[in-house]
Amino acid sequence: MLGSRIVTTFIDRDREYNVILQGRAEDRATPADLDNLYVRSDRTGELVPLSNLVKLTELAGPTRLNRFDRLRSITVSAALTPGYALGDGLQFVENVIEKEMPPSVKLAFDGPSREFKQSGSQLYWMFLLTLVVVFLVLAALFESFLHPFIIITTVPLAVIGALVGLWMYGMSINVYSQIAAIMLVGLAAKNGILIVEFANQLRDRAWSPSRP
Repeated sequence: MLGSRIVTTFIDRDREYNVILQGRAEDRATPADLDNLYVRSDRTGELVPLSNLVKLTELAGPTRLNRFDRLRSITVSAALTPGYALGDGLQFVENVIEKEMPPSVKLAFDGPSREFKQSGSQLYWMFLLTLVVVFLVLAALFESFLHPFIIITTVPLAVIGALVGLWMYGMSINVYSQIAAIMLVGLAAKNGILIVEFANQLRDRAWSPSRP
């Protein structure tokens, strides 16, 4: 009557529904509604008010228990002030949790913070995988391992320039800058391909720097 119970199911148009037994909302809204519930005595067979058999104690507690990663959790939300990087904010939170909370407390991020943590840890592997894929494609294109190596040497210089640009404008490394870095690898490789191909064409025509 108070907590509900699934007693059976029924099928309607190929869909199965639960049949839930529960008292009406107005009959289970207050503690005084216990006086309206009766149970049958095993000794006399008469109906006895449920309030005569149970003791009601009011306690303070949460209306629901939230869980995250299968653990009890509380959610703390915050917003960054203008000009404060997300990485610096997460580092501050981690330092506070480490100093103020017991070791049994586990910190987990969600939303943009979780994406930032996951993307940050995968940045180096993605960048390395990008270089390997580009190198293999160039090796198949030129049928040589020397020319792709020469082209790939332009990528670190381009990435250093991108990092310097981010530092000069006070920007952080985020998901967008990571995608831009991967695109930069392709652009740098494309320019290197044009230069190497042009040099190969001049070499095939027996051109040397000493003569026009």
